[in-house]
Amino acid sequence: MKNKTKKKNTVIKKLKIAGKNIVNMLKKVKINKKVVYVILGILVLFFLIKLISPKNIDYPVIFNDSDGDLYLVTTKVKSKDDAVKLATTETASKVKYANNTARYVLFQKEENLYLYDAKKKDETKKILNNIAGTNYYFSDDDKYIIALDEANNLKVSNFKEAKKIAGNVNSIIAIKGDYILYEKENEVYVRHIKPSKDDEKKVTEKTSFSIKFSEDGKYVLYINNSNELHKYNIKKGKDNKIANSVMSYYCDKESCDDVYYIVDDAGKNLFFNNGKKDEKIAEDIFSVLASDVDDKQVVYTKANGNKFEIYYQKGTKKAAKVDEGLSGVKTLKLLDNEIYYVTSDNKLKFGKISGAKVSRKLTVSNDVFGYLYEYKKGFAYVTKVDDYYNGELYIAKGGKAKKIEEKVGSSTIKVNKDGDRIYYIKDFGNEGELYYTKGGKGKLVDSKIHTYEYVRDNLLYLVKDYSSSKARGDLYRYTNKSVKIADNISRIASSPVVYKSK
Repeated sequence: MKNKTKKKNTVIKKLKIAGKNIVNMLKKVKINKKVVYVILGILVLFFLIKLISPKNIDYPVIFNDSDGDLYLVTTKVKSKDDAVKLATTETASKVKYANNTARYVLFQKEENLYLYDAKKKDETKKILNNIAGTNYYFSDDDKYIIALDEANNLKVSNFKEAKKIAGNVNSIIAIKGDYILYEKENEVYVRHIKPSKDDEKKVTEKTSFSIKFSEDGKYVLYINNSNELHKYNIKKGKDNKIANSVMSYYCDKESCDDVYYIVDDAGKNLFFNNGKKDEKIAEDIFSVLASDVDDKQVVYTKANGNKFEIYYQKGTKKAAKVDEGLSGVKTLKLLDNEIYYVTSDNKLKFGKISGAKVSRKLTVSNDVFGYLYEYKKGFAYVTKVDDYYNGELYIAKGGKAKKIEEKVGSSTIKVNKDGDRIYYIKDFGNEGELYYTKGGKGKLVDSKIHTYEYVRDNLLYLVKDYSSSKARGDLYRYTNKSVKIADNISRIASSPVVYKSK
């Protein structure tokens, strides 16, 4: 956010300077002041619109044709004849997209790792030989490629050359910011991504579990084999033990300074740690269903005989009972000041959070199937599925449910990036009709759809006219209308649907 503000301020300063220069120039040629101000106004408006307008990134999409060959298309490609052929008989499941740009794609060819660069359309570059499985990744900023080869060497490429930074590596655990977390010889290590910064540090003596980076990439959290919860400061190389007998933990969204954790000590007790002291939140819990550590909110269950009770707790205030007498809970979502959950008997229930209490406890719907899809600070869900897993699509908001559509494929639902459109296939068997809704009547996108990949609201890739016996369909691109790109494709690589656009 700071970088964006700084960028806008720089642009505004440049606009002011340019404006002064234009005024001085126009004064010399003695043009009317009103004309000058109109021209300046138009120029300023143009640059501001350009500054704030979202960029439509030309996402690449990769597919296998009927021969298993690997092709890449963008929105500029009109047919398979214009597509980039990446490899022969290589699978689209081994493709990995960059995190922030449409420029780069990683793929395998003959067990070697290759890079596609959109600025060098007609060539691909071998990055590494003999890759182990799909153990290759872009760094968060897309400046490096990190990979593990078949000889267990951890290598980093800057797109020009690859350097070995560690040997005997069993797995890459995670990559965050400037650091790589990996396991070798049953020990966990962390080091800088840049090969020149040889700063490998041992995080833990023994193989651990629940190990991860904090979101800011400055710390590593883990539970060791002695069930101790630790927080490791990467920069200082300092390890801090938080608690003993820990079964699981839940971090805040930034630095893991605040942590909920469950201790198994003659009963499962829930604690909160703010980096300085521990507070016992609840005793004899069964499990944590949801948490918002930043706002010190947690929802958990307790066993009462062979039944369960749900509790909500804000900070160290007295817990509020949400429900009781339940055989189980399939899923629970904590969103703003609302709780939605599906019970083991398929009821969708709702509770309104008011301070430290829960009110307006309602049963929203019965016979709910599958997942809750977050949509406009509410949730979409499907009920009353038939033998083909088609059912009725509803949207729940504020504890009230609205029926949207019937015969919706429960496995075909996708919510767009802004959370204000729900895509779904109706009458789904082998294929069906693709619709989207913005909370009202659905709008038809196209028919005879077997599967689809959402990129943005005005760009989808569709597989139509699918033959189950041949396991083939035709690839279409939808940009407010559908255009066929290729016949008889077998698979689309998962689309990079959430670029961190700058």
